[in-house]
Amino acid sequence: MLAIGPARAHSAQIDSVWSGGAGIWHLSGNWSPATIPTNSAMDTYNVLIDNSDTGNLSIVSLNLSAAIDNLTLDLGDTLMIDNSRILTVVGGIGRGTILNSGHIMLNSTGSLSGITASAGPVTFSGGGTLMMSGNINNRLIGTSGGSFVNLDNFIQGAGLIGVGVTDFFNAWTIQADEAAGIIIDPAVSPFVNTGTLRAANGATLRLQQGSFANDGGLIEALNASRVDLTTATVTGGTISTTGSGLVRAVASSTNVLAQGVTPVTNLGNIEVTNGASIRLVGTTFQNAGDISLVSSGFATDLAADGGVVNLTGGGEVVMGDNASNRIVGAGGGSLVNVDNTIRGAGQVCANTMDMTNQADVIADQPSALTIDPAATFTNLGTLAAQGGGTLRLSGGLFANEAGLIESRAGSLVELSGATISGGSLQAVDGGVVRVIANSSLNGDVSPLSIACAVEMPNPNISSGRR
Repeated sequence: MLAIGPARAHSAQIDSVWSGGAGIWHLSGNWSPATIPTNSAMDTYNVLIDNSDTGNLSIVSLNLSAAIDNLTLDLGDTLMIDNSRILTVVGGIGRGTILNSGHIMLNSTGSLSGITASAGPVTFSGGGTLMMSGNINNRLIGTSGGSFVNLDNFIQGAGLIGVGVTDFFNAWTIQADEAAGIIIDPAVSPFVNTGTLRAANGATLRLQQGSFANDGGLIEALNASRVDLTTATVTGGTISTTGSGLVRAVASSTNVLAQGVTPVTNLGNIEVTNGASIRLVGTTFQNAGDISLVSSGFATDLAADGGVVNLTGGGEVVMGDNASNRIVGAGGGSLVNVDNTIRGAGQVCANTMDMTNQADVIADQPSALTIDPAATFTNLGTLAAQGGGTLRLSGGLFANEAGLIESRAGSLVELSGATISGGSLQAVDGGVVRVIANSSLNGDVSPLSIACAVEMPNPNISSGRR
């Protein structure tokens, strides 16, 4: 008769302690107990490097891929994940912790290398660093519902985070500082940032094809570095740059800056490149920096989307010398310019929205700046042409009762099918006001003060004064 013993029960998690010093993971003699720690159907592992042995500075090389439950890495110790190797950390109850007080290094030289979160959240804590080499194939990715929570690790270098399938919560710093840059590509759920997402050292951080919940967080580009928005939605929080740092909407991409718990606040330089767009969503967008529209021929838009957007913060919107730079409405949106200076060339309203201006709109480029409201442009501030620029008021009602329309030295204000109602219309220092299509100068609602000659080069055109 064959005697059959009882089946072996599933073992409890095994604490696997690194023996100290430098060596490779897949050598049993480097561990206590003397077994290579990688999860199996029978055993799972808590890995400790090197279990508070302050007398040893350990350097462990993950020379073959492994899966574990938890990792503890002590101050001064280093775990290097070699090219093409993956450390999988399994999430779940009693699992999914990376207590890193030392240094984790992802060392791709061309093959996919990194850390995979599997079957639940994996949390970085301990105040250590995760350093990714200068190769884009370093990865932090989730599988089977795996996700990451970064409480206090400094993540830096180059690589891929999220890869379109991974939820991520960041409460500390992720810094692209290698030439290959970092791409953050979240899953369907937003990438939550209450810490800092940063480009530094001339590198590029790309926020790609997803939502970034940035309330309480900072997105910044340091000197000579860049944050690229590629079909990204950023909700709330702060955007900042220093020196020549730049936050850029990438060509041909549509991006959204949306009010969250707080409005998005821009303290730096945002550039909308040729053919790209940024849509402003929510009641307020605070621009205390500069937004530049730099079309070279394709429509390049800053759009108020879906409602009335108040542009505040005292910054500038600078439109380069191209007619395809546009400030427009989308989805029924309209704009109230509370205190920004809008200047340059291109199109404002483009027959897509009404707008209220409480500050300055200035045409100061060789190409014209055309304001063409869907129905009414309300001017409570100043509309001006200066520096040789042309300001064209076209095809709508300009409710100017509390405003000023002014042509300055060497510059031109053109009226093309416009109705100017009330306020002041003037030319100073040799500026010119010219009617190029039938227009109306209307004092019916309130007096219209005209302190200049109004040119009508075509005798068949009427200024319609009254």
